[in-house]
Amino acid sequence: RHLFGYFKAMHDTAATLRYEGPDGEVHHVKGTSGGQQGDPLEMLRFCATIHPVWARVMARHPRARALAFADDGFVRASLAECLHILAELKVAFKEDTKLDICLPKCKIYINGLTLADARAEVHQIVEADPALFGLKDIITTNDDPAKNVVQVDGMVCVGVPIGSPEFVQAFVAEKSKAMLEDVKKLQLLTDPGVHFKLV
Repeated sequence: RHLFGYFKAMHDTAATLRYEGPDGEVHHVKGTSGGQQGDPLEMLRFCATIHPVWARVMARHPRARALAFADDGFVRASLAECLHILAELKVAFKEDTKLDICLPKCKIYINGLTLADARAEVHQIVEADPALFGLKDIITTNDDPAKNVVQVDGMVCVGVPIGSPEFVQAFVAEKSKAMLEDVKKLQLLTDPGVHFKLV
């Protein structure tokens, strides 16, 4: 606890970062406030910061279930309750942590409906409830259907595909292909130890 002042100063103050490059030359980089990208403790600090926000919001929704890690979160609830949780999280993150939820990156998976019916249902619920006014951005559509908020085939949460068997199989096939392409790139390396560690 006696170090809190130090950590606050380190994270709240923009500073000039200094590092020595492989050529032995000292470089200076203008930093900003917040933690440093790549610092292993930053993930822990971030999770410890947002966990109480999730806990407070979810305590008001005892029938819903949620799972969150870092900047990914998953909520299982009725559509109306899910939208209310999202609206509450949006406000709570902004007020408590000065963080913004990027609504266009959110996904709402509704199985058993056509895309048009699912979008109409979300639109109807959002338009009918003033508490959901801040979610109007999720109704917009994108040229790339995978980037739309409302999904009926599936979604990916914390790197895991959730949805129809076809959606999951397509996701696994795409990731497998990408991994094979990455392995081919390793042929440029001649050290077998490096191959082993990277694979």
